[in-house]
Amino acid sequence: MADTIALLGLFLFWASACFMPVALIRAIVNRGGAQTWSIAALLTFGMAFMGYTRAVAMGSAAEAFAWSISWAMPVGLAVFARSAPDALERGLDKWVGIGAVVSFILVLPIMPVFFHWAANLIWGP
Repeated sequence: MADTIALLGLFLFWASACFMPVALIRAIVNRGGAQTWSIAALLTFGMAFMGYTRAVAMGSAAEAFAWSISWAMPVGLAVFARSAPDALERGLDKWVGIGAVVSFILVLPIMPVFFHWAANLIWGP
């Protein structure tokens, strides 16, 4: 069960990392709802990154579980920004999602190394 949650957390991280460029573009170009939700997606990405790396560095199993699931927030907010009628490139989300699923297999081997490196860099040994 723990391995499944860890794998889900890594996949959600990768999906949210893939959606962040789209969220950034929408945060800069759009106004209204699409801009608000895109900014929220960017901020929750930073929050989830800090929490997840802290859980990797010094957290308990329950904390790591919670932060693994929290990676769904940036993805959900970035995709929700698409629902605004004036959202830029509404069809792009489908292709970013497909790209995230396909490329996840390629980046999976380096992700644990990356998170341990980032956790040690941010939170110290």
